[in-house]
Amino acid sequence: MVSKFLRRKEAESYMQDEKGVKSSKTFAQENKDLNDQEYKARSPLLRSYPTYVAINLSDVCTVSCKFCRYNFYTSHKRLVTLEDIKSQEWLKYPQTIDLFCGVGESLVNPQFKDIFQYMMETFPYQYRGLTTNGTLMDDQIIRLFLKGASWIHVSVNAFKIETYRDLLRDLLMDKGML
Repeated sequence: MVSKFLRRKEAESYMQDEKGVKSSKTFAQENKDLNDQEYKARSPLLRSYPTYVAINLSDVCTVSCKFCRYNFYTSHKRLVTLEDIKSQEWLKYPQTIDLFCGVGESLVNPQFKDIFQYMMETFPYQYRGLTTNGTLMDDQIIRLFLKGASWIHVSVNAFKIETYRDLLRDLLMDKGML
């Protein structure tokens, strides 16, 4: 449920641009200002939302790194859908959305491109990005990232191909990633 205070701030922040079109100050900035005030006041009751949110779009991964806690056999194989994202009214408030939350490969999600496109169009003021192992990156995803990603971290994990193969137990190097 969206805070009544932020709803009021949204209503107050609508203004007309030079063409007379109604727009709003970013919801994220209003939320950050409120978040800062609550933090400074050490408020026990928060009306703001987090300014940074990490969303795990998938708990499935394409590799099985020796150093990672991911396990294909114990993974729940859950995927966040575009409808899940659209149903979260509060997602307009964070300044930063990280589409990776520690375990899994976000690009495995068959709706990843639709989710990313939706977020670019609906929340153009947000910073967004993710960490990926890069095995599923293609030209279409790269173009999408160039349009709307604030950062992309490609986890290479090794400098030499031998070390990479040793660390990534199950990945076949047929994609020419290194």
